Amino acid sequence: MLQQATLGIFSALGFMISLYFTLVYHKLMPPDAPFIPKLCRMDQSSCQSLLSTRDARVFGVPNFYLGLVFYVVIVVVSIAPSPVREWRLLVAGASGLTVAASLFLSYSLLVRLKTNCVLCYSSHLLNLLIFLLLL
Repeated sequence: MLQQATLGIFSALGFMISLYFTLVYHKLMPPDAPFIPKLCRMDQSSCQSLLSTRDARVFGVPNFYLGLVFYVVIVVVSIAPSPVREWRLLVAGASGLTVAASLFLSYSLLVRLKTNCVLCYSSHLLNLLIFLLLL
């Protein structure tokens, strides 16, 4: 039960980060909205500058869209009745791929783009924690 709740919390946090990126990307929300904690706000020198880069996409799809889907799936699996939980192994495999992508994206942030993005690193950490919980 605690594991399911923790998965739900981590997924909700990841979903909110992905949603924030999505809304800023589509200019439906300013990157420095006053209700966003200062630590999490995007600015041109960090997170916001990444939105249009090639490195922020997987197979041409922006990472934050994939994040929205991934985190919803994790929440559904974590609260679903027992038969759906049998999918947990498949979801754990997808989560493992997400962690691998997170490692590459972290490398890309640090080495290629030389950009510090607290929200990106937070998402990558959440992906790792979700994966560990699913094991």
